[in-house]
Amino acid sequence: MPGRYPPLVLSNQINVIPRDYQSKILTFNNAGSHSAKQHVDRMNDVFDLQDVDEVDVKMIFFAQCLGHDVKKLFSSLPARSITNHDAFHKTFLCRWEINKSPLQLLNEYKLLKRNPNESVEEYYEFFNTIYNVISTDIKPSPNLALIDFPDSFDVDMAFELRERDLTTLEEMKANAIKVEPNMLAKKAKLKSEP
Repeated sequence: MPGRYPPLVLSNQINVIPRDYQSKILTFNNAGSHSAKQHVDRMNDVFDLQDVDEVDVKMIFFAQCLGHDVKKLFSSLPARSITNHDAFHKTFLCRWEINKSPLQLLNEYKLLKRNPNESVEEYYEFFNTIYNVISTDIKPSPNLALIDFPDSFDVDMAFELRERDLTTLEEMKANAIKVEPNMLAKKAKLKSEP
């Protein structure tokens, strides 16, 4: 089953999927009367009513409810780019809640900056969500994303990340997590010195 949903990170041992689950799925094709946010809320209601607690089953249900262009976009996402149910919702809402045009998404990507109270992990997840929903014909290359990602941080952090010879965004995130405590300690020490 994991091979049928390449963008999803699923275990090889999928939890039991309720019988007759297809009849409970509400399709979203971006042409109906309800918004993407309403669709997420409706699907969460279905999960509650059906006592679906397993993350892998929720992700499969949610993938099954996508239709037409929405399903095409889902299928075009990078393999194993959606790690959990919340990330799936973020990716879905980012692209379909306001039905942003590809150029709007690209512009949003170019303006990404990490918020002061945001952890590296939270920011990386958001950066990846925006990056992954940009249509492939205008999406920056992975190498360009490696250049863009450090620009989202302050100048010192960006310099530290660029000094390292990293080949993937995942490596860059891991390094940012390691480097940040040292950067914060260094800044605190400089503030405390006369």
